[in-house]
Amino acid sequence: MLYQIEGNQLKKIEKMKSHGLYFIDTHDLDIIKDIDEYAIIKEELESRHIRFESHLHYDIIMLPSEIHNRKSKNRCLIYASKNRSIFVARKKHFSSFIKELTVDDTQITVGKLLHKLLREISEAVGKKIEDTENEALELENRVMKVSMPKNVSEEILKIRKELLHMKRDFNGILDIIDSMIENENKLFSEIELKQFDIEKNRMDRNYNHVGSLMEYITEIREAYQSATDNRLNDIMKLFTIISAIFLPLTLLVGWYGMNLQMPELHWEYSYPVVIVVSILIVVFCIYYFKKNKWF
Repeated sequence: MLYQIEGNQLKKIEKMKSHGLYFIDTHDLDIIKDIDEYAIIKEELESRHIRFESHLHYDIIMLPSEIHNRKSKNRCLIYASKNRSIFVARKKHFSSFIKELTVDDTQITVGKLLHKLLREISEAVGKKIEDTENEALELENRVMKVSMPKNVSEEILKIRKELLHMKRDFNGILDIIDSMIENENKLFSEIELKQFDIEKNRMDRNYNHVGSLMEYITEIREAYQSATDNRLNDIMKLFTIISAIFLPLTLLVGWYGMNLQMPELHWEYSYPVVIVVSILIVVFCIYYFKKNKWF
């Protein structure tokens, strides 16, 4: 369906006029095939990349509906011109934030709409960044407290991939805001340009926060790798100590395992003596290692 804002509500309409701001669900795009902008919008929607394109007399802006949701491929396309502007997205998305637009505004412009959309994206991703930070803190506690935590590598990889996706989206959105601030087609007022600059600063802070989180995740991965290496070293150290303790006994076994005539083999106390000597060797090795703090 085709919609237009009336007050702070969406109103269904049958046909577009030459001027105004219009909304249309992505799945209902064919109902505007008779207008000149249809071919341009149809072609632009085939690409899902976040971008800004300035053409003669109009701008094309492609923004994500949810910057932090990797499962969602939905995008918001804004065709902005001085006469007629068209907002193309899923109705459930644009109807949610249109209700929150200021009722006192006598006219909802495309600039105000973009400002609201950028603010919504910024607030949503700010909460997601906070949740990701808490997840990373919990992961660090597990690495430090649990001797052999499970699935840590998978969780680190998952968080890192999510942050990389967010960082890539932020790069695209920051480029879009810079292009809107240039205002080549003079579509936005001075007040709207100042609002874009405020949202740019907000996005930039979120971008830097994501960068800090990526460094934090890298530190957690290094701490986990270091802890894993230390545990492996302790295990290897234990095996080495055990081997060192029983090495003299192995020599003793090899000595008496030779097929030679040894005079002490016929001595009635030879077996008890070998047992006592073996025990003394083990006790001496354990004492010596503990004295040198090898374990």
